[in-house]
Amino acid sequence: MTNKANEDSKPKKAKFDWSYHKYTDMERKFIAEYLIDQSKTNAMIRAGSKAKEPKKTGWEMYNRPHVKYAIDWHINNLFEIAGVTVERIIREVAVVAFADMEGIYNEDGSVKAFNEWPEHCRRACAGMEIDELFEGVGDDREQVGFTKKFKQWDKMKALELLGKYHKIWTDKVEVSERPKVVVRRYTGRNKAKAQEE
Repeated sequence: MTNKANEDSKPKKAKFDWSYHKYTDMERKFIAEYLIDQSKTNAMIRAGSKAKEPKKTGWEMYNRPHVKYAIDWHINNLFEIAGVTVERIIREVAVVAFADMEGIYNEDGSVKAFNEWPEHCRRACAGMEIDELFEGVGDDREQVGFTKKFKQWDKMKALELLGKYHKIWTDKVEVSERPKVVVRRYTGRNKAKAQEE
């Protein structure tokens, strides 16, 4: 396949229609900075805001409907370019949740080289550590073996995420009795009555 064919198969980056709303320079900068780490406060600071409370102004900026629209559009576009879909996320979580790591062992019980592991096992592995074991000192030092340790992604967390997505279990709050609400007015002539109570 030629480079031209490879370029044609990649999703094309769409352009955002900035004419949707008359965005200020600060709003445009905020949107660009927010996409870096999705921190409203940091985005406000990096955008050059001189506000004394960047957390508050960042929250206010983010909640402007046209700013939120632009941010959502850019995030969805990035997901589309990267091929991130709900189905793909669920598939990856399912790989972790239901991983059977039997395929990483040889018949004698030793661990296979990482590149020989089945793909589903490699995707379920969070990390690997290899310790070389030596005997002797100086010139007499010789390797006698090694220890391989691998860590799997959190299986219970993956099962919990799948369960929540499929609404298998939900968090419930039980209220045993109705709360009592007292409303008092402290304005005008009712103020004296309220203080007497």
